[in-house]
Amino acid sequence: MEEDIRGPKKFIIAGAVTLLILVVAGIIYFVVRRNNANQPASEVNQNVNVNVNQIVDVDINTNEPAVVDEVDSDFDGLPDVEETKIGTNLYEPDSDNDGVFDQDEVQIYKTNPLSDDSDKDTLGDYKEIFIWRTDPNKADTDDDGFSDGVEVKNGYNPLGRGLIEDAPPGTFNLEGNINQATSTNQINQ
Repeated sequence: MEEDIRGPKKFIIAGAVTLLILVVAGIIYFVVRRNNANQPASEVNQNVNVNVNQIVDVDINTNEPAVVDEVDSDFDGLPDVEETKIGTNLYEPDSDNDGVFDQDEVQIYKTNPLSDDSDKDTLGDYKEIFIWRTDPNKADTDDDGFSDGVEVKNGYNPLGRGLIEDAPPGTFNLEGNINQATSTNQINQ
């Protein structure tokens, strides 16, 4: 007569199989862990957070990609190496505090990131670029013999003929001027 594998024998077999699986898993775990402990410490993530821009370039000799890491301590987009060369503050995104980031002054507007008024016309770089839309590198944008700062202070259009109030709508970004005045003789430079 065949024995019926029910009851207590079924639980004993299931327990033995489970125990065997746990023993094998334990052995594998300890073998893998022991092998990983022998690896060099250089592969351990040290979690150092540094702002690094990776610039991928191509080595002209090998046509292989070359990665150059450039640190930017103030996150203004201008690498510390370049800031050191031109003398800007590595930890201040706007070294001259004129409202224009150092990177934008150097790479876009070609203004002096160490001077809040690159062309010395008494109209700061920020106002020339974003409000009056004049040339921050040229003291007299419209070449009429009067500096942009003098024209704005006296209510004249620094981009051409006439008064500021007579300029076509949209010529200037007066909404961007915190000290926007209601009449031309009150306009701040």
